[in-house]
Amino acid sequence: MAAKTKRYLPTLMAYVNSVSLVELQKVTITWNPNKTPVKTKKGVSGYTRGSGEVTVSFQTAVPMEGPEFDFVAAAHSDDEYRLQFPYGSKTITSEGQFTDGSLDGAIDSNADMGQNFHGTFNAPK
Repeated sequence: MAAKTKRYLPTLMAYVNSVSLVELQKVTITWNPNKTPVKTKKGVSGYTRGSGEVTVSFQTAVPMEGPEFDFVAAAHSDDEYRLQFPYGSKTITSEGQFTDGSLDGAIDSNADMGQNFHGTFNAPK
């Protein structure tokens, strides 16, 4: 009997307040639980839990009508957003704010918008 071929995620989907962002070119998620080593005379004997954090970077092309989500307005506001990133049978969820971003354009290429998000580090569910 032949071994079953594994299937892999074709791309990483992103949701802002439960709305899918489909025009993304790239999404990078980094997380840091901010665990602090507890050091004794014997060396590292354990870790204390910190207040974890997630940083998300988005890269998207900019349609003539404007982006599907207004990252600039989101960064300017004090509103908190909920991001979701399904992977396999689990989902990474983070609540936080959009922070810095960029808009880039050059001759013979499309305009790109980059945006960063900083939020909570929650256990995947």
